[in-house]
Amino acid sequence: MWRHRARTRLPTPGTHVWDGLGHGFHRIDTLPESQQALRVTARFFSRHLGLQVPAAAVPR
Repeated sequence: MWRHRARTRLPTPGTHVWDGLGHGFHRIDTLPESQQALRVTARFFSRHLGLQVPAAAVPR
């Protein structure tokens, strides 16, 4: 968590932490947290690389 606290003080696009989940949780696509993490990732790439956000990444 010290890294998270340090990063929140930096001028970064954002830091997201999902407590209680193991490393690589985003690969289990049936978890709601995984789906949220993948939407966050898609929006990041869209915003910073000019890529179009897939319809599945649009928040519901």
